[in-house]
Amino acid sequence: MIRIEWLRAFNEVCKHKGFSEASRQTKIPAVTLSKSVNMLEKHTGQVLFKRSTRKVEITAAGIQFKELVGNILDAYNEIEYWAEIRSKKQDGSLHVISHDAEMLELISRHLPLFFQRYPEMKIDLELVSEQINPDKHTFDIAWGVTSYLGDISPGLIRKKILNTQIGIYASPEYLKRKGYPQHIDDLNQHMMVGYTRNKHNNRLLVNSSSGYVSMESRVCTTYNALALAVDGHGLINGAAELPQTKSLLKAGVLEEVVREYWPKPIELYSYWHKSHATSRRIKIFHDFFIKRIDSQA
Repeated sequence: MIRIEWLRAFNEVCKHKGFSEASRQTKIPAVTLSKSVNMLEKHTGQVLFKRSTRKVEITAAGIQFKELVGNILDAYNEIEYWAEIRSKKQDGSLHVISHDAEMLELISRHLPLFFQRYPEMKIDLELVSEQINPDKHTFDIAWGVTSYLGDISPGLIRKKILNTQIGIYASPEYLKRKGYPQHIDDLNQHMMVGYTRNKHNNRLLVNSSSGYVSMESRVCTTYNALALAVDGHGLINGAAELPQTKSLLKAGVLEEVVREYWPKPIELYSYWHKSHATSRRIKIFHDFFIKRIDSQA
Protein backbone atom coordinates (compact mmCIF):
# COMPACT_ATOMS: atom_id res chain seq x y z
CA MET A 1 0.00 0.00 0.00
CA ILE A 2 1.26 3.47 -0.91
CA ARG A 3 1.78 5.63 2.17
CA ILE A 4 0.84 9.28 2.39
CA GLU A 5 4.32 10.23 3.66
CA TRP A 6 5.82 8.81 0.45
CA LEU A 7 3.55 11.05 -1.60
CA ARG A 8 4.41 14.07 0.51
CA ALA A 9 8.13 13.36 0.11
CA PHE A 10 7.73 13.09 -3.67
CA ASN A 11 5.75 16.34 -3.71
CA GLU A 12 8.42 18.20 -1.73
CA VAL A 13 11.22 16.98 -4.02
CA CYS A 14 9.21 18.20 -7.03
CA LYS A 15 8.47 21.51 -5.37
CA HIS A 16 12.09 22.22 -4.40
CA LYS A 17 13.63 20.58 -7.49
CA GLY A 18 15.93 18.27 -5.59
CA PHE A 19 16.44 16.18 -2.46
CA SER A 20 18.95 18.50 -0.78
CA GLU A 21 16.81 21.63 -1.09
CA ALA A 22 13.67 19.71 -0.09
CA SER A 23 15.52 18.48 2.99
CA ARG A 24 16.69 21.98 3.85
CA GLN A 25 13.22 23.45 3.58
CA THR A 26 11.27 20.65 5.29
CA LYS A 27 13.92 19.62 7.88
CA ILE A 28 13.40 16.01 6.76
CA PRO A 29 16.69 14.16 6.18
CA ALA A 30 17.52 13.76 2.50
CA VAL A 31 18.03 10.04 3.00
CA THR A 32 14.44 9.75 4.31
CA LEU A 33 13.08 11.63 1.31
CA SER A 34 15.13 9.43 -1.02
CA LYS A 35 13.86 6.24 0.63
CA SER A 36 10.26 7.40 0.28
CA VAL A 37 10.71 8.15 -3.43
CA ASN A 38 12.47 4.80 -3.91
CA MET A 39 9.50 3.05 -2.31
CA LEU A 40 7.13 4.87 -4.66
CA GLU A 41 9.20 3.90 -7.69
CA LYS A 42 9.30 0.29 -6.52
CA HIS A 43 5.56 0.25 -5.82
CA THR A 44 4.58 1.89 -9.14
CA GLY A 45 7.25 0.28 -11.29
CA GLN A 46 8.10 3.70 -12.71
CA VAL A 47 11.24 5.85 -12.63
CA LEU A 48 10.01 9.19 -11.29
CA PHE A 49 13.31 11.10 -11.21
CA LYS A 50 16.54 10.97 -13.19
CA ARG A 51 19.28 11.34 -10.61
CA SER A 52 22.87 12.44 -11.13
CA THR A 53 25.54 13.91 -8.91
CA ARG A 54 24.71 17.38 -10.25
CA LYS A 55 20.92 17.51 -10.47
CA VAL A 56 17.59 15.74 -10.12
CA GLU A 57 15.25 15.84 -13.11
CA ILE A 58 11.64 14.65 -13.12
CA THR A 59 10.77 12.09 -15.80
CA ALA A 60 7.74 12.03 -18.11
CA ALA A 61 6.15 9.43 -15.83
CA GLY A 62 7.01 11.62 -12.85
CA ILE A 63 5.19 14.59 -14.42
CA GLN A 64 2.03 12.52 -14.84
CA PHE A 65 2.38 11.12 -11.34
CA LYS A 66 2.89 14.63 -9.91
CA GLU A 67 -0.56 15.70 -11.08
CA LEU A 68 -2.16 12.64 -9.48
CA VAL A 69 -0.25 13.18 -6.25
CA GLY A 70 -1.35 16.81 -6.11
CA ASN A 71 -4.99 15.76 -6.34
CA ILE A 72 -4.54 13.06 -3.70
CA LEU A 73 -2.79 15.38 -1.24
CA ASP A 74 -5.44 18.06 -1.78
CA ALA A 75 -8.15 15.54 -0.99
CA TYR A 76 -6.25 14.23 2.03
CA ASN A 77 -5.78 17.74 3.38
CA GLU A 78 -9.48 18.46 2.85
CA ILE A 79 -10.31 15.43 5.01
CA GLU A 80 -7.89 16.61 7.71
CA TYR A 81 -9.46 20.08 7.68
CA TRP A 82 -12.94 18.56 7.85
CA ALA A 83 -12.01 16.45 10.86
CA GLU A 84 -10.18 19.31 12.55
CA ILE A 85 -13.10 21.72 12.23
CA ARG A 86 -15.54 19.25 13.72
CA SER A 87 -13.31 18.09 16.53
CA LYS A 88 -12.54 21.50 17.96
CA LYS A 89 -13.97 24.97 17.53
CA GLN A 90 -11.46 27.44 16.08
CA ASP A 91 -11.95 31.06 17.07
CA GLY A 92 -10.02 34.20 17.92
CA SER A 93 -8.32 36.86 15.81
CA LEU A 94 -5.01 37.38 14.03
CA HIS A 95 -3.40 40.71 13.21
CA VAL A 96 -1.49 40.26 9.93
CA ILE A 97 0.70 43.08 8.62
CA SER A 98 2.75 43.48 5.45
CA HIS A 99 4.55 46.26 3.63
CA ASP A 100 3.58 44.70 0.29
CA ALA A 101 0.02 45.12 -0.98
CA GLU A 102 0.42 42.31 -3.50
CA MET A 103 1.34 39.90 -0.70
CA LEU A 104 -1.81 40.87 1.22
CA GLU A 105 -3.78 40.27 -1.97
CA LEU A 106 -2.60 36.64 -1.81
CA ILE A 107 -4.50 36.40 1.46
CA SER A 108 -7.61 38.38 0.55
CA ARG A 109 -8.38 36.34 -2.56
CA HIS A 110 -8.76 33.20 -0.41
CA LEU A 111 -10.59 34.73 2.56
CA PRO A 112 -14.11 33.56 1.50
CA LEU A 113 -13.08 29.89 1.70
CA PHE A 114 -11.09 30.49 4.88
CA PHE A 115 -14.08 31.99 6.66
CA GLN A 116 -16.30 29.23 5.35
CA ARG A 117 -14.05 26.76 7.13
CA TYR A 118 -13.32 28.87 10.18
CA PRO A 119 -16.39 31.09 10.67
CA GLU A 120 -15.44 32.01 14.24
CA MET A 121 -12.00 33.39 13.33
CA LYS A 122 -11.20 37.02 12.52
CA ILE A 123 -8.28 38.34 10.48
CA ASP A 124 -7.14 41.98 10.57
CA LEU A 125 -5.03 42.87 7.52
CA GLU A 126 -2.84 45.96 7.76
CA LEU A 127 -0.66 47.50 5.05
CA VAL A 128 2.25 49.51 6.44
CA SER A 129 4.22 52.05 4.43
CA GLU A 130 7.67 51.21 5.75
CA GLN A 131 9.85 48.23 6.50
CA ILE A 132 8.47 46.23 9.42
CA ASN A 133 10.24 46.62 12.75
CA PRO A 134 9.04 44.57 15.77
CA ASP A 135 10.08 47.39 18.09
CA LYS A 136 7.69 49.72 16.29
CA HIS A 137 4.94 47.57 14.80
CA THR A 138 2.61 45.21 16.64
CA PHE A 139 1.50 42.06 14.85
CA ASP A 140 0.67 38.41 15.20
CA ILE A 141 2.07 37.68 11.74
CA ALA A 142 4.41 39.75 9.55
CA TRP A 143 3.63 38.50 6.04
CA GLY A 144 5.71 38.54 2.87
CA VAL A 145 8.96 39.79 4.36
CA THR A 146 12.53 39.04 3.29
CA SER A 147 15.22 37.67 5.58
CA TYR A 148 16.13 41.10 6.98
CA LEU A 149 13.43 40.78 9.66
CA GLY A 150 14.99 37.61 11.02
CA ASP A 151 18.37 39.32 11.01
CA ILE A 152 17.21 42.23 13.18
CA SER A 153 14.93 40.06 15.36
CA PRO A 154 16.44 36.56 15.59
CA GLY A 155 13.90 35.57 18.25
CA LEU A 156 11.07 35.55 15.70
CA ILE A 157 9.88 32.28 14.17
CA ARG A 158 9.56 32.17 10.39
CA LYS A 159 8.07 30.03 7.65
CA LYS A 160 8.84 30.35 3.93
CA ILE A 161 5.95 31.51 1.78
CA LEU A 162 7.60 31.38 -1.63
CA ASN A 163 10.79 31.77 -3.60
CA THR A 164 10.57 34.34 -6.38
CA GLN A 165 12.60 36.14 -8.97
CA ILE A 166 12.45 39.93 -8.74
CA GLY A 167 11.72 41.09 -12.25
CA ILE A 168 11.89 44.43 -14.05
CA TYR A 169 8.74 45.43 -15.92
CA ALA A 170 7.17 48.32 -17.83
CA SER A 171 4.04 48.91 -19.87
CA PRO A 172 4.21 48.65 -23.69
CA GLU A 173 2.98 52.25 -23.87
CA TYR A 174 5.83 53.48 -21.69
CA LEU A 175 8.44 51.50 -23.61
CA LYS A 176 7.13 52.79 -26.93
CA ARG A 177 7.37 56.34 -25.60
CA LYS A 178 10.72 56.12 -23.78
CA GLY A 179 12.47 53.34 -25.67
CA TYR A 180 13.43 49.75 -24.85
CA PRO A 181 16.54 49.52 -22.63
CA GLN A 182 18.99 46.95 -23.98
CA HIS A 183 21.73 47.27 -21.38
CA ILE A 184 21.93 48.09 -17.70
CA ASP A 185 23.48 51.48 -18.58
CA ASP A 186 20.34 52.39 -20.52
CA LEU A 187 18.25 52.31 -17.33
CA ASN A 188 19.61 55.69 -16.23
CA GLN A 189 17.57 57.30 -19.01
CA HIS A 190 14.31 55.96 -17.60
CA MET A 191 11.89 56.69 -14.76
CA MET A 192 10.68 54.19 -12.21
CA VAL A 193 7.79 53.56 -9.84
CA GLY A 194 9.17 53.44 -6.29
CA TYR A 195 7.97 51.74 -3.13
CA THR A 196 7.57 53.95 -0.05
CA ARG A 197 8.65 51.05 2.18
CA ASN A 198 12.18 51.23 0.77
CA LYS A 199 14.67 53.58 2.38
CA HIS A 200 15.89 54.54 -1.11
CA ASN A 201 12.78 54.47 -3.24
CA ASN A 202 14.55 55.66 -6.39
CA ARG A 203 16.69 52.54 -6.71
CA LEU A 204 15.76 49.82 -9.20
CA LEU A 205 17.13 46.45 -8.10
CA VAL A 206 19.37 44.80 -10.69
CA ASN A 207 22.05 42.13 -10.88
CA SER A 208 25.18 44.26 -10.66
CA SER A 209 28.05 44.95 -8.28
CA SER A 210 26.04 47.63 -6.46
CA GLY A 211 22.75 45.73 -6.71
CA TYR A 212 20.78 48.71 -8.00
CA VAL A 213 20.51 51.57 -10.48
CA SER A 214 19.53 55.04 -9.25
CA MET A 215 16.73 56.50 -11.37
CA GLU A 216 14.24 59.33 -11.43
CA SER A 217 11.13 58.35 -9.46
CA ARG A 218 8.20 60.73 -9.81
CA VAL A 219 5.74 58.50 -8.01
CA CYS A 220 6.19 56.27 -4.95
CA THR A 221 3.46 54.18 -3.42
CA THR A 222 2.53 51.59 -0.85
CA TYR A 223 -0.48 50.30 -2.75
CA ASN A 224 -1.19 49.34 -6.37
CA ALA A 225 2.36 49.88 -7.60
CA LEU A 226 1.97 47.51 -10.56
CA ALA A 227 -1.08 49.45 -11.71
CA LEU A 228 1.01 52.64 -11.81
CA ALA A 229 3.53 50.85 -14.00
CA VAL A 230 0.68 49.68 -16.25
CA ASP A 231 -0.40 53.33 -16.51
CA GLY A 232 3.01 54.21 -17.91
CA HIS A 233 4.77 55.89 -14.99
CA GLY A 234 8.01 53.99 -15.44
CA LEU A 235 9.90 50.76 -14.82
CA ILE A 236 9.16 48.74 -11.71
CA ASN A 237 10.53 45.83 -9.71
CA GLY A 238 7.96 43.11 -9.14
CA ALA A 239 7.85 39.57 -7.79
CA ALA A 240 7.67 37.28 -10.81
CA GLU A 241 5.87 34.44 -8.98
CA LEU A 242 2.93 36.50 -7.72
CA PRO A 243 -0.39 35.87 -9.52
CA GLN A 244 -0.89 39.62 -10.05
CA THR A 245 2.37 39.91 -11.99
CA LYS A 246 1.64 36.83 -14.06
CA SER A 247 -1.87 38.02 -14.98
CA LEU A 248 -0.65 41.46 -16.09
CA LEU A 249 2.04 39.88 -18.26
CA LYS A 250 -0.50 37.48 -19.75
CA ALA A 251 -2.85 40.36 -20.49
CA GLY A 252 -0.04 42.16 -22.32
CA VAL A 253 -0.22 45.32 -20.22
CA LEU A 254 3.25 44.73 -18.73
CA GLU A 255 6.40 43.50 -20.44
CA GLU A 256 9.65 42.06 -19.11
CA VAL A 257 12.63 44.39 -19.44
CA VAL A 258 16.39 43.55 -19.52
CA ARG A 259 15.78 40.09 -18.08
CA GLU A 260 19.48 39.26 -18.15
CA TYR A 261 20.03 41.93 -15.47
CA TRP A 262 17.29 40.81 -13.08
CA PRO A 263 18.39 40.39 -9.45
CA LYS A 264 18.90 36.97 -7.94
CA PRO A 265 15.78 35.21 -6.57
CA ILE A 266 14.71 35.98 -3.03
CA GLU A 267 12.74 34.11 -0.38
CA LEU A 268 9.68 35.69 1.23
CA TYR A 269 8.73 34.63 4.75
CA SER A 270 6.01 34.85 7.33
CA TYR A 271 7.31 35.85 10.78
CA TRP A 272 5.65 35.60 14.17
CA HIS A 273 6.40 35.73 17.89
CA LYS A 274 6.43 32.51 19.87
CA SER A 275 3.20 32.56 21.86
CA HIS A 276 1.04 29.76 23.16
CA ALA A 277 -1.95 32.10 23.01
CA THR A 278 -1.89 32.39 19.20
CA SER A 279 0.13 29.35 18.10
CA ARG A 280 -2.91 27.27 17.11
CA ARG A 281 -4.43 30.08 15.06
CA ILE A 282 -1.10 30.82 13.39
CA LYS A 283 -0.70 27.18 12.39
CA ILE A 284 -4.20 27.14 10.90
CA PHE A 285 -3.45 30.36 9.02
CA HIS A 286 -0.20 29.07 7.51
CA ASP A 287 -1.56 25.60 6.70
CA PHE A 288 -4.45 27.17 4.81
CA PHE A 289 -2.88 30.07 2.91
CA ILE A 290 0.56 28.65 2.08
CA LYS A 291 -1.09 25.51 0.75
CA ARG A 292 -3.06 27.64 -1.69
CA ILE A 293 -0.05 29.68 -2.71
CA ASP A 294 1.86 26.46 -3.38
CA SER A 295 -0.97 25.19 -5.58
CA GLN A 296 -0.71 28.33 -7.75
CA ALA A 297 3.07 28.11 -8.17
